[in-house]
Amino acid sequence: MSGELLHEGCAVETIDLVKRYPKSPVNAVDGVSFAAAPGEVFGLLGPNGAGKTTTVGMLTTRVRPTAGAARIGGVDVMRDPVRARAQLAVVPQQSNLDRSISIRDNLIFHAAYRGVAARERDERADELLDQFGLLDRAGDKPDFFSGGQSQRVMIALAISCAPKLLI
Repeated sequence: MSGELLHEGCAVETIDLVKRYPKSPVNAVDGVSFAAAPGEVFGLLGPNGAGKTTTVGMLTTRVRPTAGAARIGGVDVMRDPVRARAQLAVVPQQSNLDRSISIRDNLIFHAAYRGVAARERDERADELLDQFGLLDRAGDKPDFFSGGQSQRVMIALAISCAPKLLI
């Protein structure tokens, strides 16, 4: 039954996920299985070198699994990586905001990239900035924000397109 996905309606599911990099004597990820339901908060914990980043890389389709299976919102990451990526958003550790434009314009640009209708972009950007307590700073560029404020903008950016999975 290895590789067969068993849980219907999961936001994310892995079964016996394995990754071995070329020339490595050991697996970076060795048989990881888990499932998380929509709305569930799930933590992937472990010491340095345990395979957390590689597992996330496989879920986000940046790293191709050696074996096993994974689904995001019911979409197989190996068979349909484009559709799988459309189901998720990632909040990186380091800011990836465009420093040459305002935080509001960052949100609008991202929404346009993700296919949000033009008439909805402005309204959604303002709603998110208000929700995160940053509406009064909408015209400011990211360089004028603290680390915590930048992180709030990046979370707003990630949830702006209502992903099924937020990493």
